[in-house]
Amino acid sequence: MIWRRRNKGIGYEIAAGLGALGWSVGIGARDEQRREDAVAKLRAAGVDAFGVLLDVTDDASVAAAAALIEERAGRLDVLVNNACPGYVATDLNGFHGTSTPAEGAKIAIRLATLPDDGPTGGLFDDTGNVPW
Repeated sequence: MIWRRRNKGIGYEIAAGLGALGWSVGIGARDEQRREDAVAKLRAAGVDAFGVLLDVTDDASVAAAAALIEERAGRLDVLVNNACPGYVATDLNGFHGTSTPAEGAKIAIRLATLPDDGPTGGLFDDTGNVPW
């Protein structure tokens, strides 16, 4: 199960990519229309997606979101929060990045799907481990 707090750009592409691999995808956002639009688009692509109302500044909203995720999926395997690996063209940088959100999502998808004994604690790009 993956949890996605926003619903556009690279985060959306990560959710779509993991959903295409069979993961259940939770889309969380305060804005109901954007959240439900993202869920509908993912479902149309065959992804097991669901929406969750979430305002991280509201403790009750966070608790309700956690309860819904536990009820719906039983656990949370991956949290994607404002993801932007590399210099990706998103609204955050005025779409001046050198790669598309779909290209930028590839590394996050690869890292999220590593086996349990995969590398941790490193810096990675789309070609592998990056020396510190």
